[in-house]
Amino acid sequence: MAVGRFRHSPGRRRGARGIRGSIAPRQRVARARRASPARRARRSVPRPRGSRPIPARRDPPASGTIDVMTTPQLFLTVMYRDADAGFAFLRALGFEEVLVVRNPDDERLVEHSQFRWRDTGGLMAGSVREGASHATDDAVGTASAYLVVETDAEVDAAHERALAAGGTSFAAPVDEPYGGRGCTVRDPEGNTFSIGSYAGEA
Repeated sequence: MAVGRFRHSPGRRRGARGIRGSIAPRQRVARARRASPARRARRSVPRPRGSRPIPARRDPPASGTIDVMTTPQLFLTVMYRDADAGFAFLRALGFEEVLVVRNPDDERLVEHSQFRWRDTGGLMAGSVREGASHATDDAVGTASAYLVVETDAEVDAAHERALAAGGTSFAAPVDEPYGGRGCTVRDPEGNTFSIGSYAGEA
């Protein structure tokens, strides 16, 4: 009988306190982690594996900054004895003039110029002049570039325009074995421009 006096009954107060003491902490944790209805709704929408939240929309680049999608970051450089004749040839090929800075004491001399080729191509040119180590007569006629055009027909058209602007044909338009069509011309000062519809490999 002495042993039975210490047997715990489910209805005794001591047992009830023990049960409440062990369950109450877990109940508090459950309440703290319970999500709001809006959060549960977001969780119910499945997201594809590996997906990420859509980033905020970027504003256009500010003035004076570089837009890497349209601003050339590689320029061909050309030196001319007669810059104006050279520029006329470039425009005939299809270059677009962006900027020309002339010598204030001699308008025939070009200190700096910039031309655009289609969306992301660029060319910088200037005149041979004294006192500029990078603009010596030795640099004339040494430039070479490959210009990509959209179609085979444009290759032939650019070839004809180059000859009409005083250039010479180094290689007539031909279908290339690696794809596309191409030709090569030289401007009046000997710079070489290859023109092709082959755009290279991505």
